[in-house]
Amino acid sequence: MKPGYLLVFFFIVFLPVGWAKHWIFPQSSVNGVLVDYLMVDLWIQDLLALSLIVYYFPLLWRKLKKLLPQILVFVFLIVLSVFFSYFSLLSAINLARFLLIFFASLILRSLLEKEKGVTRVILSGLLVANIYSGLLGLLQLVNQGSVFGWWFLGEPLYSAGSSGVKKVGNLVFSLGTFPHSNILGAFGLISFLIFYKKKKQFRNKRVFIFPVLNILLSFSLPTWFFWGCWLAAKLKRKRKLIAFSGIICLAFFGIKFVNPSSFFRRYYLTKASWLIFKKSPFWGVGWGSFVSHLPKASTSLTERFRFLQPVHNLFLIVISEIGLLGSLGITGLVGSLFSRVTVKRNKWLLFCFFFLSFFDHYFWTTTQVLCLAFLLAALLDGEKE
Repeated sequence: MKPGYLLVFFFIVFLPVGWAKHWIFPQSSVNGVLVDYLMVDLWIQDLLALSLIVYYFPLLWRKLKKLLPQILVFVFLIVLSVFFSYFSLLSAINLARFLLIFFASLILRSLLEKEKGVTRVILSGLLVANIYSGLLGLLQLVNQGSVFGWWFLGEPLYSAGSSGVKKVGNLVFSLGTFPHSNILGAFGLISFLIFYKKKKQFRNKRVFIFPVLNILLSFSLPTWFFWGCWLAAKLKRKRKLIAFSGIICLAFFGIKFVNPSSFFRRYYLTKASWLIFKKSPFWGVGWGSFVSHLPKASTSLTERFRFLQPVHNLFLIVISEIGLLGSLGITGLVGSLFSRVTVKRNKWLLFCFFFLSFFDHYFWTTTQVLCLAFLLAALLDGEKE
């Protein structure tokens, strides 16, 4: 395997890994409570993306020369949110990470457009990532908590008594190497759809086993619902009813055990996001700083927040943190990756991204899923014919 292909392979294989170094600053606490979203961090994915950029810099530069003027304009719009941020260092780090992964995605897209072998390298890496995520998730389900600990691919340390983990009754569901089980489900679902789109690359249909395992182990209702709709649309007529009925039964089973307070928290977080946005509509309150402004926003609501998390909607958190100008910049940067994308050929993957984005913030706040989103953008219509 070429050295560059090896870098691409490891970038994809390590995509779910949770290794990161965190630094705590005074701004990392809200009302005396340390918030992980407000900690400055360096992830293994940052280093791998940087390695890709260094190795393929000539290829990246040829791509950037055509896009450089518009990229500079878009980045300037986002930088305004960094300048006016409550926690400028955190916002600058988040912007730098976004650009690193954006440039790595440009490289992947260029390679996919020019070289046939890259698709197989990416899919092989994604399959390996699903295999170890699924096996670890299965062991976590049996063990009802962590199995090996953080040094094993960044596995979160948790048990049945930990706060913030998803439970159905007394049963704790798996996290894999992700900070939340919903993210494990999103990773499995997007991987499943990518494998289906590129199914001609696989001789053996057993590659779908581990993405499906990650979907089921996550107990993520939005993920299950979307997957059920996909099954109902793709299967033959008699099986459609069975698939859709099965997923509806699973959804009702899950809703039965959902804590009603979670719905109210999401409702108040949505209202708070509007108040935070109105405070600084053009450049936002700063990339990563949503939680810092939550207590101030909550004084205007009927509930004071003890639930210090971002709003569970990608579009609301983006516009709250970087404002209208920054959102325009982000849209322009991401849009530059979609020059050859057609909705008809990629409708399920695109619908999946937008559907999941309405129910959570992890595409914006979690490095692993940010990498997955950009990988998805690179793969859409990027393969050399």
